[in-house]
Amino acid sequence: MQQQTKTIIRWILAPIIGYGIAFIVAVGFVFGSIFGVIPMLDSVNGLFLILAFASTFASVIVGSLIAPSHKTQTALALSLGLPLVSFLINRDFQSMFWVNAGGMVAGGLFATLLTWLWTKPNRTQQTHKVIVIVCTLVFVAGGGILFARLMDYPAKPDSTPGTLSWYPVSAFYSYRLAGFIDETNFWRFEANKETIQKIAVDSRFEQTTDVPDDFFYYRPYWWPKKLPQNYLAFKSPEFSFDVRPGDGDYYFLVYDQDLQRAYVWVDDNF
Repeated sequence: MQQQTKTIIRWILAPIIGYGIAFIVAVGFVFGSIFGVIPMLDSVNGLFLILAFASTFASVIVGSLIAPSHKTQTALALSLGLPLVSFLINRDFQSMFWVNAGGMVAGGLFATLLTWLWTKPNRTQQTHKVIVIVCTLVFVAGGGILFARLMDYPAKPDSTPGTLSWYPVSAFYSYRLAGFIDETNFWRFEANKETIQKIAVDSRFEQTTDVPDDFFYYRPYWWPKKLPQNYLAFKSPEFSFDVRPGDGDYYFLVYDQDLQRAYVWVDDNF
């Protein structure tokens, strides 16, 4: 009786924990995006797919390990069930679901294949090594791609925002760190010194020589790591890294005169 009870509990826990992992990962990244710990998911191409693959893979593997028997069938059921649950949750946001779907299906089927190979009765030591090597390569590659995309590498030029459309600027790049109620964006573009000075005058920026270290905090790879030797800096009068000002747009601009390149921290407070 006791063994039967344990078996029933494990069958109950398998889908709960499996789906729970995917839910926790999704919630974690949503709140991480809201509070600026990680970039907004829609601002980094490919991030949705990578996260969908990883969370589904982990959910299927853990769920099948908890199942007391029929582990391959459990893995297959979880890998098919997760996209279905995602579709039901996101049925009003189908574009979000279809972005996730490819990663979820690939992660689920890959986990199911590994589960089948691992639980084969005639599994050899060679099969064991192949599984370990393949998993290691996949996750090292996935981790590398994830890190690269979080750093916005490789970056592609973006459309110039309306704020800068009146000025002769080029090679505009943007990166949105947070954006639920308040948004934080990073801009990089190229322009000559006269253009930067005109932007500063038109926007009523004040010139400053005090550029806090916060400006160079861990950002996309194209963001400066330190203050340029030959620079100009301008900011909105109310801009602050420590205290949230009122609603509105606030800017902190650092211009590298040698490279003729501007870096702008933009706080858009609602």
